[in-house]
Amino acid sequence: MPEIPENLMIRGLIPDSGDTVDSLCTFRPIEKTYAFVNIQVTNDDRPQILLCLDSDKNFFIMKFSNPGGDGWALTVIEAECLKRLDHPHIPKFINLALVNRIPNAFETVEPVNLDKPIPVLMMEDLGHERIIRTLEYDLKLNRGPLPPSKILLYMAQIADALDYAESKGVYHLDLKPANILIAPDEEMAYLIDFNVAFFAGSNRFLSPQRLYNWIVGTPGYISPEGTHNSRADNVDYHKSQLYGFAVTIFELLTGEIPTGTDPDPMEVMKRTTMASVDLILIDNIKELNEKQKAKLKRFFKKTLSKDPADRPKTAVRLIKAFKMAIS
Repeated sequence: MPEIPENLMIRGLIPDSGDTVDSLCTFRPIEKTYAFVNIQVTNDDRPQILLCLDSDKNFFIMKFSNPGGDGWALTVIEAECLKRLDHPHIPKFINLALVNRIPNAFETVEPVNLDKPIPVLMMEDLGHERIIRTLEYDLKLNRGPLPPSKILLYMAQIADALDYAESKGVYHLDLKPANILIAPDEEMAYLIDFNVAFFAGSNRFLSPQRLYNWIVGTPGYISPEGTHNSRADNVDYHKSQLYGFAVTIFELLTGEIPTGTDPDPMEVMKRTTMASVDLILIDNIKELNEKQKAKLKRFFKKTLSKDPADRPKTAVRLIKAFKMAIS
């Protein structure tokens, strides 16, 4: 075990009991815990996901939430979802925390001491004590589009996780490469970031999005019906989520989302509802022959249809159709 500098120690609080977490619970200080590796950082270089080590030499992941007013609510939503789920491609929940001292594991400078604690979700270590990364990192910062065979491997695992979560009443609602982690062996994919998820049968810990019944997600990945309807109760979560799954596959194949990128999220949502899907980028996939490209275009015309009824019934069926298209 390497020597870990004192300035990498994390300061904060965790609940006395992990069974129930609400505004009335009491907290105790986090025991000796260090930030070991940065897995992902935000645009302002603030750590978003850290691989950590506790005083018992157990590795785990800390995922930081938005420090804004709804940060605690969103973190609790994610914790409530993860506590319902037990799947090999979804991280296991450990605890929640409020952290007021965040080190940057890439630097040896003094850590950031916060005026207001940031909500943190503690999850099992998925990287086997080594760095793991998101598919977004592979796509945008490292390798570019992935080979179809590798996409099939990862997305088959995520499809199984999505269908399992739905069977437990949990809808992720923000599927994209940034919310899929890849293990160091490049064989295992994990679905993360359930903090805007909908879970059936609960009216507790409502975030502002839930309270006012707004559609949540990331422009470009939200379905046409989700973008068009201003109220969440007008949308079939299941079919809407399958659209985001197809967008993710398209992006991993081509490096772009079907609507194209734009700094204005409203423009992206407008294209989602109004413009037809441009599949010309499929022609640039070098690993596929012309017959496979034609089948893949038919696959995306169906899965990215503006009519939810055209999409497959489950994520597993969608990925089976993808496998047929690239075979």
